[in-house]
Parts: sequence; C-alpha cells; structure tokens
Amino acid sequence: MNIELTGMNDDEIKFMISEDSADREYHKLSANDIAPILRYVKDRIRPGDFLTAVISNDLREAAGRADVRNRRRLFEYVDYLYNFVPSFCWGSKEKFENWIKQGNDSEHE
Repeated sequence: MNIELTGMNDDEIKFMISEDSADREYHKLSANDIAPILRYVKDRIRPGDFLTAVISNDLREAAGRADVRNRRRLFEYVDYLYNFVPSFCWGSKEKFENWIKQGNDSEHE
C-alpha cells in the first residue's frame, strides 16, 4: 500500500518519521511490562485488570484501568500481542477465559 503525502516537503516527512521512531522508542515495553504476558501465555496465570482488558481486546476497559504510563503504551501492548502471542489465547474475552480455564482444567486431572 502506497500512501502519497501531499503538501509536505521532504524535511517535514523526515521529521514526522523521526518523531514516530522516537515516540516508539520512548514508549517501548520493558521486560517487566512483558513478564505478566509471558506468565499468562506459558503458565495461564491471570494478569492484572489492565492487561486482562488488553489481552481480551477491550479498549474501553484497558484505557479505564491503565495508569498514565500504560495508557501511552496501549499500542505497544497490542503490537506485542499481535506479533509474539498465539492468536488463540488473546483477542477476545472468550479466548482469554478459555485459555485460563484450559490451564486450570489440566491441573485437576
């Protein structure tokens, strides 16, 4: 997909791209941010309310539960889930609950 930027000169386009890169670097997720997601995926441990909402694809709930730092990182969390977490365990409340339940069911066998 090609996007044509009209009304912007090369310097303005370069500035816009560099600002986006700087913003992504500033808001990138740390190992501490990712750890509860990995525990959820690997061990089926329910994360806190904010990440539960993010994993369940509930933007309104996630925004309401986020602190200032995480509110600014919502995109990065979704980007991480999309690129590194199997789609069958995130993306809806049903997928989230089923993933947790499957782990609990296997513990009782």
